[in-house]
Amino acid sequence: MSKGEVNAGLINGEKIRFNVALMNGEKIGLPTNLQTPPQLGLTDFQKKLGVRDELIELSIYVFQETIARLANFFKKTTINIIYIPSPVSSYKIVSSHVHARGFMQDPYVTETTVAEEKHIKLCKTMKRFAESNNFSFINITKSIRLAASVEFLHGPLDWDHFNKRGYQVLSDELAGLLLHPAKEIRIDNCVF
Repeated sequence: MSKGEVNAGLINGEKIRFNVALMNGEKIGLPTNLQTPPQLGLTDFQKKLGVRDELIELSIYVFQETIARLANFFKKTTINIIYIPSPVSSYKIVSSHVHARGFMQDPYVTETTVAEEKHIKLCKTMKRFAESNNFSFINITKSIRLAASVEFLHGPLDWDHFNKRGYQVLSDELAGLLLHPAKEIRIDNCVF
């Protein structure tokens, strides 16, 4: 697929365009198989087992326990939890469906609203954890989506990670946080 080309597929016999984002006021295509928030994709083996959100819940538990132990061990260290959106959540998707995959999962097609709901669910989970432990919670989704509204922040060779511009947006956000630390705990919302 060429950058900007719009993909389509059949869903219930109807031709559906997917991975269409709004950029510079125009509809532009993104590649297929983009990574989504991790709760969406399951491997074939996980599907056979009937796994749902338990796997991500276990991952969240391990993350939370690790950070709690880190905070306990380094008592004088400031901990900031930085929430970085998946590639799908980084763009304003205007198509009804996305063709995507989770981490190491098979590709699938799902409604765009489902990807947005999963993004917000994971964000809120991390936010609650930060709040309950008096850590700052910085959600950079707004900064990423603002930059992605005018240019690609992923690709063209690797759509799972930021490109140079994407890393610049991320580093600018982090530099502001680290160079000008807030005296108070910062808790961002999960709206994008």
